[in-house]
Amino acid sequence: MIDHASAGRLLDALAADLHAAALLEEQVQFTWERHWVVPPTILAPWRMSYIQRQSRAQVSLAGFATFEIADDGRVGRSRWWQVRHETPATG
Repeated sequence: MIDHASAGRLLDALAADLHAAALLEEQVQFTWERHWVVPPTILAPWRMSYIQRQSRAQVSLAGFATFEIADDGRVGRSRWWQVRHETPATG
């Protein structure tokens, strides 16, 4: 069981990761393409793109996620797969 202090530390760590990513990436776009529900699982393909701040390269990702919903209604397990493509900056 997770307590409030543990949850706070987890959320602080996630916020630090997001802040670090924001320093490296810009023009971030994320889209869930669609989703299917096959109880107790949610299946969802997604797409993401961003520009790397330092190199100006364009990065595109496409993937698939599954979320297994626990009896309490929260995500019990998630799995993510992705394919990444990077296009170097021109000019």
